[in-house]
Amino acid sequence: MNTVKKISAVMAADNPPLDRFRHPFVWTAILLSVFTSQFAYAADQLTLADKADLTHHLNVIATDMTWVPASIDSANAIINKPEYNEHAWESFFTEYFTAKPYTDGLESYLGYPVFWWFDETVHLKLQKGLIRPLIDVNVVPDWNTAIAGGGTTFASDPLLSQTVYNSQRVLTWMGKQDTLSTFPAETLSIYNNLIDLVNVHPTVLRNSAMLDRTSQPHFGALRTQAHMAMLANAPSSERTRAVFTPAVKTEIAATLGLTGKHAEIWNDFTLLLCDNNMASDLQKQTIYQYLSLVPQELHNLATITINKFLGNSEDYQDRNYDFLSRYGVVNIFETLIGVVIENSFPSDVEPGMVDGFTITVAHESNHVVDDVAVKGNPTLAARRQALLDAAGYDSQNFLRSDSGDGFFQDSPVEFIASIANQWFTDSCKTIELGLVRFDAGREDPINQALFFAEIYSQGGGSTFFYKINTSGQILREEIPVGRSIEGFIDDLIFDGNRYMFDLDSEGNVTGYTIVPVVTGRHIFYNNSAFDGNNPAATAGDDAAIATDKSALLPGETASFTNYTSYSRSINGIMVDIATLTATPTAADFEFKVGNSNDPSTWATAPAPTSITIREDAGASGTDRVTIIWADNAIQNQWLEVTVKATISTGLSAADVFYFGNAIGETGNSITDAKVTPTDTIVVRNNPHSATVNPAGIDDNCDFNRDKKVGPTDSIICRNNGTNSSTALQLITVP
Repeated sequence: MNTVKKISAVMAADNPPLDRFRHPFVWTAILLSVFTSQFAYAADQLTLADKADLTHHLNVIATDMTWVPASIDSANAIINKPEYNEHAWESFFTEYFTAKPYTDGLESYLGYPVFWWFDETVHLKLQKGLIRPLIDVNVVPDWNTAIAGGGTTFASDPLLSQTVYNSQRVLTWMGKQDTLSTFPAETLSIYNNLIDLVNVHPTVLRNSAMLDRTSQPHFGALRTQAHMAMLANAPSSERTRAVFTPAVKTEIAATLGLTGKHAEIWNDFTLLLCDNNMASDLQKQTIYQYLSLVPQELHNLATITINKFLGNSEDYQDRNYDFLSRYGVVNIFETLIGVVIENSFPSDVEPGMVDGFTITVAHESNHVVDDVAVKGNPTLAARRQALLDAAGYDSQNFLRSDSGDGFFQDSPVEFIASIANQWFTDSCKTIELGLVRFDAGREDPINQALFFAEIYSQGGGSTFFYKINTSGQILREEIPVGRSIEGFIDDLIFDGNRYMFDLDSEGNVTGYTIVPVVTGRHIFYNNSAFDGNNPAATAGDDAAIATDKSALLPGETASFTNYTSYSRSINGIMVDIATLTATPTAADFEFKVGNSNDPSTWATAPAPTSITIREDAGASGTDRVTIIWADNAIQNQWLEVTVKATISTGLSAADVFYFGNAIGETGNSITDAKVTPTDTIVVRNNPHSATVNPAGIDDNCDFNRDKKVGPTDSIICRNNGTNSSTALQLITVP
């Protein structure tokens, strides 16, 4: 109330006659009263009455978890008084917590006026006033008491454990909330005091110290919350991420005694693993591998706990502590890797078996991805809600359909994390499940799968696919994506196929098409009658494709369908690719030649004379790449073609195939490719004239591909005879 309003209120009381206020002593009394109340704003102590009343009501609140409305209202009235500054609150709470424990009932109430109720002025005064009492009066003596008792004091005195735990939570909140962010000295004092506390008692308060969960069932959890309070108040360059200077990271690592894989995880990811030093080497390595394969921009994970190792479970005590962190924190199971194997998929598709420990890491950490990358992005948050609304209560409308109808409406926090179970078990199978459900008339699952791909794409031109096996090994593959005009993912390339989705304006799938990434592998007779005897790469080369020939693929055994008899040898190859992003060069391919079952021993092939591209000219509308060699540069041997996985090709994995050449061979034997007099007889018995009955593209006797079969072909056959050692071998390639 401002001064004018206060004077008006006094004048209005009892409707005094106006002339009563003309007396100078009356005005002096009024003004003195007003100005005294104004200057009381800077009071360093609560009045005795307020101190007594507030102490009484806090005592009531401290012992009654249901809250007593009269005490809440009375306490609020005093706490919200503007005349008390931070010094008054420091004095009050110092005296209060010297004599009283910080119970769960008190913590459940006090956080509201300190952090949420009232305005920021009140918050700031209360928080500044609580720092010193919680550090000097509460934290240090109580830890000393607990440590002196070997930790058993926590188990025998629940009020002591409540006091330490709740005070650490408040100190964590101070670093987490924005109120003190403009007063770094205050949060730095909390950080420094917690550093000092650990350094005074390193044998029990360091993260590296292993505690006895049986005799000290509360200690591990309370120590962990203290470490989170330390991280929350450590100076960071970002409010929502643990971005510390090298000096701060080094100080924390040294203070907490981090060594080995704990230190590597901290140094590389600024993440504290709180496991009571009990996680196996394989568990720690798996956590490290997982963190290295998930983009750090997607989360702000700073702490992973393993509650059972800390003693923070029903196996060791009757209370589980819920941790509070300024940054992301998750708890994972202690299960050894390879012991628990589970199936992440419903019966719609083949099982996807995965290690239980590793998939739990993925599931829990994706809660943080949901909080940071999804809910922190208005566009993704809106899409997430739209997907939940569209799927409704029918469990079959969700990728994870084993939780029962209505589960995700009742527990939406599990929506993204549950998809992570399948995505990290096998991303390809997750897409497959979505398409199986789509074909059955349910479009929601494939929309959810594409949304998860969107999250991990971070709006870019690729996303990440994962696969975890039953031994906990994690594989990651970067997958190219295409987008609709509205920006939704409508194109994915994986497992040798291109998945093209038809979307509506909201990003929902209305149809899809699957085409192979490499849709065609062809050999053609360049510089023959079928392409107009033109040695250059042109559209006319399509007419010279050997339609009766197909590429030899890895794992197959060669036959006459895999090699030509062309007298100009292998001089033209075509590859139809659905994923080209630029015109490929020789650097996007590897060419080798040989004649054995072991291509790793083959020699580098002669360089092609040209590599050209014709857009949309390949099978299924893909781009056709034409590769030309000089005539007879590659003859009477096999050519291995490797289309590399490069930016230009857009492939996620290399594509390898083979074509062979045996000049003058008619395919008369299924057991060899020798050129013998028998082939000459076959030619003589199969005459063709270019005008009357021209030889077709698939004629096995037209060796020079001039559309005629006659004396010239017989001569070619006689001049290229081979035997068992010189003939093209019918190889089997790995």
